[in-house]
Amino acid sequence: MYKRQDLITQVFSNPKSLFITSGFLLVLLPSGLPIPVLLSLAAVCAGAGWLLKKSQEEQARRKALEARERAKKAPKDVKEEMLSLDPLEIEVGYGLIPIVEGGRGGSLPERIGSIRQKIAAQLGFVVPPVRIRDNMQLKPNQYLVKLRGVEIARWELNPDLFLAMSPGEGAQPIKGKETREPAFGLTAWWISEEEVPRAEALGYTVVDPTSVMATHLAELIRRHAAELLTREEVNSLLENLKQRSAAVVNEVVPDLLKLGQIQKVLQNLLREGVSIRDLETIMEALADWAPRTKDPEILTEYVRHSLSRAICSKYLDNEGKLHAVTLDPNVEEYIANAIERTDRGSYLALSPEVSQKLLESTLEKLKSLAQEGRPPVVVCSPQIRSQLRKLLAAHVPDVAVLSLSEIPPETPVEVAGNVTVNV
Repeated sequence: MYKRQDLITQVFSNPKSLFITSGFLLVLLPSGLPIPVLLSLAAVCAGAGWLLKKSQEEQARRKALEARERAKKAPKDVKEEMLSLDPLEIEVGYGLIPIVEGGRGGSLPERIGSIRQKIAAQLGFVVPPVRIRDNMQLKPNQYLVKLRGVEIARWELNPDLFLAMSPGEGAQPIKGKETREPAFGLTAWWISEEEVPRAEALGYTVVDPTSVMATHLAELIRRHAAELLTREEVNSLLENLKQRSAAVVNEVVPDLLKLGQIQKVLQNLLREGVSIRDLETIMEALADWAPRTKDPEILTEYVRHSLSRAICSKYLDNEGKLHAVTLDPNVEEYIANAIERTDRGSYLALSPEVSQKLLESTLEKLKSLAQEGRPPVVVCSPQIRSQLRKLLAAHVPDVAVLSLSEIPPETPVEVAGNVTVNV
């Protein structure tokens, strides 16, 4: 029974078999068998073969068409995947894979999670996830950090050693290989685990390799926070603010300012390390001043004035005193007269010679603050603050330029030097 069904299946699933059967029936016509029956059977087999052949051809065409469609879609899928960029990405050499999975100080993903939480609390927005990849083209102990697909930092770790950072001038030497700490450029040494107790006793700050990479990443995120703040994130922040203070958000967006204009103001603040966590105060300042100007730079200065106490508090010593460098009134006036405003923003129209003199004089005055272990702070008038900061930041990235309006009246200021330039 099985063999008969198998034979029937083979015959009626193959048009060639049906055509052969039809020809065989025609050959039997002279045999004496009933001719009408043979002709009828031959016609049925031939017709069935023709229909089956057409059906199989149509099915083959349909499969070929589906294959072509899949072929068309495949490059598109690959192209879209290639075009997709991660906001933040770390690539590591194969020698650092144990650190990623869980070395001294915990696994790197766990540390990154803590970094994102800490920065969210400090700067006021959620840092996007960080993708970690291995890259066989890197040196075994090397890693690099990418921002939207572009490399922004590269360094080499020693996963079996600890990094000891010098406590300053006059520190006793330790056994190790001299290097530079990647986040802040501090003088440091790679030391063995046996040397750690002695280094700590001498005042060195000793950290494990995972902490070195995590600290480097955290500092890079802070420096590039403005580039990580997208319109989508700004919209999310405003939606959260609406839940507790809908009036101020509705007053500003969209009647006074567009989402992109608010984004630029927030980016300006983050670019100088100012937290945007107090978004309600920021939006209230924008509600007050946006009817008068839409210039993001000017609006940023008004917002900074509203956040003055929080901005200034970062640079006070334990006694609540601000140590800073000031500018000679003649220098301030010269800079103010050199500011050019256009539809695309403002810029400082100083000659290269004057810019260099101003820069050198300011850096010289800031040395006294650095020698005392204090942050680099310059105080000037509100009119020139943003332009002066742009000039100085190219050479001193962490410099803080505060306007007089950003210093609370009760805050004492100790002048560490006065910048003078012969122009």
